[in-house]
Amino acid sequence: MSLQRRQELEAAGARVIPITNGMNASKEGLDLEKVLEVCKLNGINRLMIEGGAAIISSILNQVSDNPILNILIVTVSPYMVGEGIGIKSSNIDSLSLLRHLETKIMGLDAVFAYTTTSATDG
Repeated sequence: MSLQRRQELEAAGARVIPITNGMNASKEGLDLEKVLEVCKLNGINRLMIEGGAAIISSILNQVSDNPILNILIVTVSPYMVGEGIGIKSSNIDSLSLLRHLETKIMGLDAVFAYTTTSATDG
């Protein structure tokens, strides 16, 4: 993140917490365990991550090793926004950890809610 972008966010009231050495093993995104560790150290116990297919894929690829996910909500819209289409999970076993909770249709969007089996087992 550029210094200018950080200053803009802070001026708007955001608290920016840098995460050093936070890349995941594939170097395609952040190590979510590291992100959650830094959040916990800063008193953040709940986190909503908003993103598209890339962030969902990243979460699913990391979820089977250490269940860091409680609830996954996916909104499917008929509009093409962003880069790429679809979720790519190199760890297909992670999909079996998801348990469907609910589906709702909201206008043109379909909203799917899932929990992980580890979140419901304990």
